[in-house]
Amino acid sequence: VVFWLGQELRMLEVLDLGFGEQGLAVVSHAVGGAKSVGSGGKRWDGSLALGKWLVDQRRQLASGGEDGHGLVLELGAGCAGIPGLVAHYYLGFPRVVLSESRPQLLSDLERNVRLNKRSRAPAEPEHDGSHRGSGGALDVAFLDWEDPSSYTDWVGRVDLVLGSELLWAGCPALPLVTTLAQLLSASSQARALLLFPPGGRGTEEAFREAVEQVGLVHRTWPICSTAASKPGGEQPSSPAGSAVGVEGGSPEFIVHELRLGPVETKE
Repeated sequence: VVFWLGQELRMLEVLDLGFGEQGLAVVSHAVGGAKSVGSGGKRWDGSLALGKWLVDQRRQLASGGEDGHGLVLELGAGCAGIPGLVAHYYLGFPRVVLSESRPQLLSDLERNVRLNKRSRAPAEPEHDGSHRGSGGALDVAFLDWEDPSSYTDWVGRVDLVLGSELLWAGCPALPLVTTLAQLLSASSQARALLLFPPGGRGTEEAFREAVEQVGLVHRTWPICSTAASKPGGEQPSSPAGSAVGVEGGSPEFIVHELRLGPVETKE
């Protein structure tokens, strides 16, 4: 559905993620809408692909964390925050922060939080006292990974970091990876799951070099956005316990898992 919001043309979508009876409602800037928000104003395919992948892995992705808080932080959430919304409503993480470095997109994120909160009954009672913003257990916050002062509140407190298509050609990778290392310092079980298209839009080499420089453990899983395929070759199992590869063709996206410590293996 395309509609006018003030002087801007917007688009409302109800996304079917293949789990549960209720879809995810997302408002984004329609084609030809406001240009001031740049690339973050549209709903990117990568964010939807990561959301679907998280749903596929929901049984194995822990939602409580060691301390029971299960704090999830989405970086570069854009106008929609699909992976973060999925983590809260489909995976059961009780505390999710949708972050964005462009202040003009924060109101869009808050709108999508309110839209989904009103459209469904919460699975668990709302927490009180520790959550900021109008979203309750879902928070919206400014975060610029090139400015350490913008994320000091979350250093060492995050169980899971999510992000999709965060780097583009010409974007430095080291500030992002350095920020991830600081955010994941809570424990060796904390992880980041980032999704990029193959080649990372010209940033994959710089990204891998930054990961090696910072010393993070790095594993990857090629995925197809339309359907998960069977394990193949010598791919390791996914962070959720089952490999998610693509047989007989090139993957549409790559999920990168990053951790501080060594990855545990089950015998």
